[in-house]
Amino acid sequence: MPKAPGVKWTREHFLIALNLYCKLPFGQFDRNNPLVIDVASKMGRTPSSLAMKLSNFASLDPVQRARGIRGLSGATKQDQIMWNEFHAHLDNLGSESEQLLHDLFTKDDDHEEDFLQRDKVRLELSSDLVAPVGPTEANASVKVRRGQQFFRQTILNAYGVRCCISGINVPRLLVASHIRPWRDFPKERLDPRNGLCLSSLHDAAFDAGLITLDKEMSLVLSKRLKSYFPQVALEQSFVPFEGKPMRLPEKIAVPDDTLLRYHREKIFKRGGSQYTAQSHSERLSTRATTWLNFNVQLRQAKEPYVVGRRSGAGSECADPAPASILNFRGLPPYSLKLRAIVLKVSSTY
Repeated sequence: MPKAPGVKWTREHFLIALNLYCKLPFGQFDRNNPLVIDVASKMGRTPSSLAMKLSNFASLDPVQRARGIRGLSGATKQDQIMWNEFHAHLDNLGSESEQLLHDLFTKDDDHEEDFLQRDKVRLELSSDLVAPVGPTEANASVKVRRGQQFFRQTILNAYGVRCCISGINVPRLLVASHIRPWRDFPKERLDPRNGLCLSSLHDAAFDAGLITLDKEMSLVLSKRLKSYFPQVALEQSFVPFEGKPMRLPEKIAVPDDTLLRYHREKIFKRGGSQYTAQSHSERLSTRATTWLNFNVQLRQAKEPYVVGRRSGAGSECADPAPASILNFRGLPPYSLKLRAIVLKVSSTY
């Protein structure tokens, strides 16, 4: 690639810089950043030139604007044109820009460049990546890998290399999860707004429809997942985060509301819940009303009732409760606070 300091930016250089912008956390566009120095050197540009271009892109990023961060004010008309084109055609330009960046560091198609470590660019085996391959992609596996690498690196870096639910910070245990499935929506495969950074466990649960995010981006657990309680390890991985908002990404990758609604309505329901897209606050109100009605039933009872957790409640009590109480449909199926508690309630309660 020709040496270019002091000359106009080429299209190739623009695509590399846009790709790099997706992979570096905001605040690390400095000319002294080892990653910026390394990429600029291989581009034939000065670190200052590349750092300034990255800061110009920050001024065009709608997520940064919403946070009140403006970046540099020197973005050119060409910067705006390339920014718009890149994000309008990510399904193709994501892979193309990744190939250009890849070729700066290696010509070996069996390796991918890794920007998750902040001190320098590393190469990892492509075989370590699990690339979905559909019937039309068998002859384009290299392009597929480039696109998947772009998506993974973009999503993990946008979320600070942490699971947006649990906060786990081990790159090998993190997945760039698609909100709309990879196979069914090719136009959105590389769109950062169709991605979440999840641990391997939470990614599997999300894909299976066992968890979702409500309109407030808080975690919702399905009835099917809760039916596997009590299991201490399982509960520790999900219950502490239920109803809590996910960690939001730092830039460009804030999940699209339309895509999350699709997951709630099409995938989460199929995973075993009759979720109706209520917000967390709405569900809390419903739950409070449910418990109130349940307590009224207990107070009006004429015989003793025993209430325990749904799983095995009757078997662990001397006086089994009537099915009308233990199978009361509105009750939360499980609560940590009730985990080891068995209450004996009589008509004098």
